[in-house]
Amino acid sequence: MFDRIKYKEKALAQLKGQWKVFTIVSAISAALLMLVKMPEIISEASNHFPFLENIFHAESVSPIYGSGVILFFMFCALQNAAIFLSLKLAVEGTKVSLKDFFKGLEGFWKAFQTGFWMIVFITPWIILICFPMLLISAIFVLLLVPLVILFFVPVIVKFYSYSMTFFVLNEYPELGVLKSMKISKIMTKGYKGELFSMTLSFSGWIFLSLITGGIGFIFLAPYINLAFTNAYLELKTIALKSATLLQEDFESKK
Repeated sequence: MFDRIKYKEKALAQLKGQWKVFTIVSAISAALLMLVKMPEIISEASNHFPFLENIFHAESVSPIYGSGVILFFMFCALQNAAIFLSLKLAVEGTKVSLKDFFKGLEGFWKAFQTGFWMIVFITPWIILICFPMLLISAIFVLLLVPLVILFFVPVIVKFYSYSMTFFVLNEYPELGVLKSMKISKIMTKGYKGELFSMTLSFSGWIFLSLITGGIGFIFLAPYINLAFTNAYLELKTIALKSATLLQEDFESKK
């Protein structure tokens, strides 16, 4: 039985004595992502506030070409490493260190591939949604909000179908990306609504993190990652017990 409250409570218990490592990891990740975005932020701010040009020498600062793509793949690699750290703590029950995070970064290539294939599989749904939505909303403007909610349901469903991929890859690194995505799809069948509800249950914490200028996310990210790690382990157990997945499915066939 899927129990989001249990997974969240367990995550908090697991973080006792480990907050320092996880917050440092979150801070490092945020700093690296901000480093890529900073030139664009400075450039945009200088356009609105000319006095900043002299402070930051904005004329010599230019946005990094393709920063959005770089940010996305950097996020995939960093999130993959954070999940590796969470899994090690949840599965082994032993203390983790920054060395474990850096070890998780070694899986960056599969993390990039996962990000790429998720875009490939989810984008067609976004395209299929956007065109009819724009056409209908142009005719019935008042229906725009309910249409957005209605049409994006398939995108949310596809996202949660593949949401366990990083967890599968980190626990079974010998598996390929596409096979891990297939396992995630099977594992989350019938539980995507629960996973979405679990995400929504963090809304209050997300709001508090936003009003702190994003600083709160340094503490919130480990909590969310560990809660979903516990959910992943439970979903895997359910799938194995029900024979929806077999242990052989997690083995690489070379």
